[in-house]
Amino acid sequence: MNKKLGLLVPLFAIAFLGVAGCGGDGSSAPSEEEYIAEAEAICQKADEELAATVESTFGSEAPTRQQVVAFAEDELVPNIEGQLDDLRSLTPPEGDEDTVNAIYDALDQDIEAVAENPAAAVESPAFVESSRLAGEYGLTACGGSS
Repeated sequence: MNKKLGLLVPLFAIAFLGVAGCGGDGSSAPSEEEYIAEAEAICQKADEELAATVESTFGSEAPTRQQVVAFAEDELVPNIEGQLDDLRSLTPPEGDEDTVNAIYDALDQDIEAVAENPAAAVESPAFVESSRLAGEYGLTACGGSS
């Protein structure tokens, strides 16, 4: 891991619950496996987009703590907020609505905590609860263990 990404790891270590808008179209709800596969593919895309933003923002230089805090405010929080909007547009598997909504609600709280104090997110892992719940549900690229 290069030094600049190493400095960002505490902030981004378990942060990426992301899904693009693929809301229900009136058809039946997806299976859990279909839902997870769709979410994982889109989370990977979101991770790649954020990594590209990290690269274009910092290049080969290691960011300062202040730059990481600014990045969290200017890039990470809006990115994850957009992902949450997209997550909420998905139709969850039948019977999993409460579980999926618990993940979304935890992500919303985690986003709020980072938005209120991005400096604290630099010091310790962010998005802990939402990532734990996502991992328990079977999501790996979307916040669980990858």
